[in-house]
Amino acid sequence: MAKRKIWLTVLGDAASQANAYAQALGKYGLEVVGAKWNDDAQAFPWSVLGVELSNGEKPDAWVIVAPPAALTPKADRYALSLAAAVAEDLRGSPLPTFVAGVGVAPKMTELPPGLRSAVLLNAGESGWAAKVIAGLARPRAVSKQDYRFSALGFPGLGQWYEVGPRSETWQGAMFGVPAGAEITHHGVGKRSHLPERCVLNYPIVGMTVEVAGAPFTAWAVQNTLGPDDSYFVRVSGMPETVMFGGHPGTDNAEVNVLTLI
Repeated sequence: MAKRKIWLTVLGDAASQANAYAQALGKYGLEVVGAKWNDDAQAFPWSVLGVELSNGEKPDAWVIVAPPAALTPKADRYALSLAAAVAEDLRGSPLPTFVAGVGVAPKMTELPPGLRSAVLLNAGESGWAAKVIAGLARPRAVSKQDYRFSALGFPGLGQWYEVGPRSETWQGAMFGVPAGAEITHHGVGKRSHLPERCVLNYPIVGMTVEVAGAPFTAWAVQNTLGPDDSYFVRVSGMPETVMFGGHPGTDNAEVNVLTLI
């Protein structure tokens, strides 16, 4: 029987003890892989990490070790949420995730929104790694939302969000960001592949949309999107929330608001 594979991410001051955390997991027969955490927001570290959590012989779980202070920087919270979203989209289901505090287990409300389905542990307890084994025995979660949300980041090309339907068909799409972020380009293409060129049907640029009392600046198109198609928008900035859904001119166009930070 093949070993269960764990991707280990160690944040903040805990990074100096990364080998010790890897060894603790390895004692239980887990294959531990990982990479040094990249906190350079301009390098879009979440894009690379999301792919690494999904490629080849996919990790069976993602274990994050973080002292409390490491879960507060905006850039790190943003990167962790987006990495989880990218991994879920590429894998087709949520990746089992464990977040271990150093000395105390974190509270769910302290985690970035994208990690709030994680199992909470205390890496200061002697048996914390055994709880990862126990957690892996639980039934795997499935995606409950009827949409896909992901992101891509390329130095030189920028940061792109990607949305589309999971199983139905959208008669167009809309995406919006709050003040402090800006949409600069959009396109439609096959999922997970940024289109080099495309034809946009009745594009709308820079409209103001209010959702639950919060204003967003949104772009939209009326291209038909199936489960293998995506709407891509290039965004500058690090928005705390994003809004997306069907084209505002279509009947029964549902709108989703996703918190990232």
